[in-house]
Amino acid sequence: MNKNFSHGWAQVFVALLVQGVSIGAVYFTYGLVAVSFGETFQADRMVLMLGVTCIMITSGIISPWAGVWLDRYPIKRLMLIGVLCLSGGYLALSFVTAMWQVLIIYGSLIAVATTLAGPLAANTLLVRWFHQRRTLALGIAAAGTSLGGLAFPLLLQWLIDSFEWRAAFQILSAIILVCSAPWIILLIVNHPADRDLHPDGAAAPVSQDSLQQHQALHFSNTKAFMRSKSFWAIAFVAGALTAVQTAMLANLVPFVTDSGATASSAALLLSLLAATSVLGKLLFGIVGDRIDLRVAFAGTLIVQCIALGCFLSNQQFAVLALGTVLLGLASGGMLPIWGGIVGQVFGADNYGRAMGLMTPIITLLALTAPPLAGYAYDVSGNYSLAFSGFIVVLALATLTLPLIRIKHREQEGAELSEATTA
Repeated sequence: MNKNFSHGWAQVFVALLVQGVSIGAVYFTYGLVAVSFGETFQADRMVLMLGVTCIMITSGIISPWAGVWLDRYPIKRLMLIGVLCLSGGYLALSFVTAMWQVLIIYGSLIAVATTLAGPLAANTLLVRWFHQRRTLALGIAAAGTSLGGLAFPLLLQWLIDSFEWRAAFQILSAIILVCSAPWIILLIVNHPADRDLHPDGAAAPVSQDSLQQHQALHFSNTKAFMRSKSFWAIAFVAGALTAVQTAMLANLVPFVTDSGATASSAALLLSLLAATSVLGKLLFGIVGDRIDLRVAFAGTLIVQCIALGCFLSNQQFAVLALGTVLLGLASGGMLPIWGGIVGQVFGADNYGRAMGLMTPIITLLALTAPPLAGYAYDVSGNYSLAFSGFIVVLALATLTLPLIRIKHREQEGAELSEATTA
């Protein structure tokens, strides 16, 4: 690793910033936004919650194409489009006169923004720039989502209290644009080759270059991904982890209050979950660069199972807090591990397509898990059935890890040499 590899770490900074803005200003503030819409348009709770659903559905539909665009076209240009859509989306929200207009904006402009200026774009950029410290770079950048989640709710609530919600959205629109666009324009470099560099700042090609070229040729179309056992195994593992995380986030407060804890204690656990998620991203990012990524993936699955075991075994607050810490570590840690293993298996040149094709699968699992957990509660009167089912799903995901094909470098080099000779 070149100690003066400033260009690469500049990409990490922008990736952290853009993810913090796109995710923090959308998902983490939606509860505040929904309150304003509910008071203004007298919408019921189900309709209010459809905004996030619209984002996830649209994102799931367009992600396969977005992944291809990210592999083919300059990421700087696509990120700028995403930021402009996000800024424009909040500006448009400030003029809505009915709830159906809100849902259209969330399902169009803001959904495009979270796709083109979110984790998919940021990770595609970093996978090109890093190999030896790839999961660390992905983990640092992923921490931006949590930091944005801490900053934007406070900022938006202050704006709403100070100016009322329509003016607050207009100000937020300007803040998003000013905080994001200049850094994207000034710092984003689409590929190390644009600065006569190679991944990790090496002045000469690294040993993985020939492997990356081989992967680029092998996975040059969608059918190749659909035939790959590795693709489906990674998608299932990431989908299982994301689904459990989504369901637990949606049901944690009612579960904790059912156990006798106060609402303030439940809020404390949510803050603890966010903080430990940042730690998980950094911790697993460091570990992922030093061990087999399948083992690291297994680690996130096991930690999440132990967390669920804590929720099942005891409802004392200390045990619930321990479960929350473990859940945060696993939920945060899976992001850099997932990104790293996709880059290692499919190559940097195919990363956008691979992640884009996985997104609809993972979105489907994430959308179904929260209502299934709620249904299990309605049927049984508690969350034990749901949590036990989640543990079974995570165990099945662990069993699919051997299907992910990651060869040792020496073996990869030998196979490529044999192929070249033949």
